[in-house]
Amino acid sequence: MVVFTVILVSILPLFAQWHDDIPITESEPTCYTPYSGGWSIAGDAENVYLVWQENNSPYIRYYDFPIGYPPEAPVPGEGVSSGSEHGEDAVISIYGGAVHVDWWLNSTLYFRVNASSVWGSIITHGFSGYTSRYPAIADDASGNTHCVFNRIGNGYQVYYQRRDAGATSFSAPVLVYDPGTNRYASYPSICIDHYGYIHVVWTQDWEPYNVGYAVSFDGGATWSVSGIPSTVAYSEPLSVACNSSGHVYVAYTDRTTPRQIYVAAKTGAWGTPVEVSNSTFYCYYPSICCDPDDGVWVVWDDRRSPYLCKDEIFYNHLLQGKTEWDGDFPVTYADNFYSRRPQIAADDLGNIHVIWYDQRTDDYNIYYNWLDVSRTSYAPLDRFDLKMAQIVRPHSTEAPWEAFTPSCRIYNNQGYVVSAKVRCRITNLTGKKVVYNDVIGSYPLDPGLTQVSSFKPFTVESGIEYEALFVVEHPNDVNPSNNDMFVRVTNDGFVDVTPIDVDAPGVFQRGMFTPMAYFKERIGQFTKDVTLRSKIEDMSSFSALVYEDSIGEMDFYPKDSFYAVFTPTPLDINDGLYMITFWATYRESHGTIISHPPFELTFQYEGIAEQPVTGNFALEAVAPNPFVDNANVSFSLGHTADISLKVYDVTGKVVSTLASGTYTQGPHTVNWNASHVPAGIYFIRFVAPEFSTTRKVMVLK
Repeated sequence: MVVFTVILVSILPLFAQWHDDIPITESEPTCYTPYSGGWSIAGDAENVYLVWQENNSPYIRYYDFPIGYPPEAPVPGEGVSSGSEHGEDAVISIYGGAVHVDWWLNSTLYFRVNASSVWGSIITHGFSGYTSRYPAIADDASGNTHCVFNRIGNGYQVYYQRRDAGATSFSAPVLVYDPGTNRYASYPSICIDHYGYIHVVWTQDWEPYNVGYAVSFDGGATWSVSGIPSTVAYSEPLSVACNSSGHVYVAYTDRTTPRQIYVAAKTGAWGTPVEVSNSTFYCYYPSICCDPDDGVWVVWDDRRSPYLCKDEIFYNHLLQGKTEWDGDFPVTYADNFYSRRPQIAADDLGNIHVIWYDQRTDDYNIYYNWLDVSRTSYAPLDRFDLKMAQIVRPHSTEAPWEAFTPSCRIYNNQGYVVSAKVRCRITNLTGKKVVYNDVIGSYPLDPGLTQVSSFKPFTVESGIEYEALFVVEHPNDVNPSNNDMFVRVTNDGFVDVTPIDVDAPGVFQRGMFTPMAYFKERIGQFTKDVTLRSKIEDMSSFSALVYEDSIGEMDFYPKDSFYAVFTPTPLDINDGLYMITFWATYRESHGTIISHPPFELTFQYEGIAEQPVTGNFALEAVAPNPFVDNANVSFSLGHTADISLKVYDVTGKVVSTLASGTYTQGPHTVNWNASHVPAGIYFIRFVAPEFSTTRKVMVLK
């Protein structure tokens, strides 16, 4: 029996599926989910709990229902707030069946508890006389409620308060982070791990735009503040969650264009953020949660093709113990109405619940759906209907030099595997000719969404417009009208100037450093007004910018390349971890990044002291570097020895021998006349019996 149970649990996620979207509210008045980094949905082992903002009344509304039995008709919801004006950004947390709701109105935060279906008194908190907004709350294992919020003044500060279980007031606000005058540390989000450590994140509106992070190990009394490395966040709400192992996950909107959803994970140290949206257009408002099995779930609203102008809700999932995300899938489909600001929560059984506000009626209303992970299905599926749900590749714009695999996602509304024929056909619209046609005769489609990525690769040609058509077919499908989908594909407007080789620092002596990079236009089209950029960030100190330079504007001809030599900088910096980045932008006024991808390299700087010449072997710095015709190369010997000093090009060919044979102890200098070699990168190799090293140099013409 034990073995059977384990096997059953392991296969349940394979049959998980989303149900039909369910309206929670009536067609009017207007209703919204929160704009802050908190959650407006929660679940335990029995019920699902919802709160939302009703704009045309004085109320924050609340509703709960048993798992698997959502309402069959819209519900009015209970009024939580009071007063003559409506509250905003209602958020919720659950502990032991007690419901905790927080929101803001004017300059004050409000909190209320529902225990045993009875609402307690409203508790005010935040700052009296100051604007306190955008709360997020979480409960710890003892039932204490922890709140973070923004205090609005000359900028946004992040503050923290706690309410101990059963208390009728909150503690005094504690400053978590003050970014300074007219800077905004916005929309904080909070989670508490099983050790009781409190984790808070927020977005920042100044360079380098990374995600702010703070942790408290003493119940919120003191905070350790830092930035999350490699994050470049857009100034919109983000979301944080913890799993049972104490790992922290942050979902945020990236600042690059188009906006994408990224997740940064702290599993000891912060790892490199992962893009989870894979969209062709803008994505916003991520919400993240962890399920009881330590799976990670993210939802967001997405304006990708073929959905185009209207937002739809998408999600992605990282299974416990895995390093690769499942892939982004739609929760809602292209209904030509806005679906925005989703909120996600996992109940104690592992089911996943999502609400959002939707414009399917005359006004915005609250909608709900759930992923039936535990198979407690509330309504049998009685119609066999396969649906072409999404085109994954090609995107509406594809690079002409890179082959890609056409792929799509198909929705199967049955609770068992169905085999169907899947076809991809690509037409050259310029020449009106079918140039690609691949058919998979029998592809197994799991319940819910299945991604089909078994087609042959295809490469677009420069200057050609295509149409890619995907079709799924099955003889028993009752509704073939939703079985196909197409996307137009071009490479118009796609530009690429990317650094493909750089001169970047490692562990080296203090002194002048000249960032250099070899940029190349890779598509084969003339590109105007390109700016080449370089920067160095201190990753040990909140990703502070310690160097930045640019070269531009300049034009790149097809397949053109350019050796960019940036302004030398004295690296008189503290020991620690740094990152150097090279990238190109298109038209200074727009700043669109056209490097795919930017070149990023982290390095540990240790500021090694100068070594004495006598008693050591050393190849000193080449001066000048870069240079046009002549450079001095200095080396020193600890004792008389046979040495070799040669220059190699990037192919490994020897282009010059600068020194060879027996040299005496002490310093030596030789001259390299490089007038006979072309511009480019070269390597000077010094070899002695007890020592060898290499220096990189750049020759300019």
